[in-house]
Amino acid sequence: MDTILPNNPTIIYNQPQNGESAEVFGIELTFARQFSNLPGFWSGFGVYSNAVFQDTEAKIEVANVAGDLGGLRTSRFFNAPDYGGTLSLTYQQYDFDIALTYSFQGDQIDEPEEFFTDEHEQSYDSLDLNIKYDLPDSGFGLFTLFLRSTDILDSGDKPINHETRMGNSRYTDDIEFDGRTIRFGIIGTFE
Repeated sequence: MDTILPNNPTIIYNQPQNGESAEVFGIELTFARQFSNLPGFWSGFGVYSNAVFQDTEAKIEVANVAGDLGGLRTSRFFNAPDYGGTLSLTYQQYDFDIALTYSFQGDQIDEPEEFFTDEHEQSYDSLDLNIKYDLPDSGFGLFTLFLRSTDILDSGDKPINHETRMGNSRYTDDIEFDGRTIRFGIIGTFE
């Protein structure tokens, strides 16, 4: 079967391309410690933390008013916040594996746009709780109870994703609210 196209059809296509040059300078600091030298119950406690600080610069090709590629401009590198980090208190003993984790990140460019109207993702933080307990061997399988709670302090009024224009939190482009999420269940491996 033949397809009939109009005279001089317009075909629009998008093609991913490598960007121009970019530079990322930064440092990541990490500290992890299991307090196994403490007596009894207390030896199960531990702490993990990390922090990232970075400075980025990218050359972005932009369109001019007519829509043609008009040149390069300098911007922060996209999907690279200036700072972020994690602090986690852990407990691993008596068949328990527990982690209470606070994580945060600064705002970042989500998508570079023409005329400096870049789409930004605003800063975000979260407090999560994960608990696993390995049940005693039953003779017919290994089972683990689990509870995962994401963003336990969010009552539904804090955006998990807040995209804005030009880095200004007043110019909202897209916003999502979830509230806390709690999942629990059992994982089993049968012998």
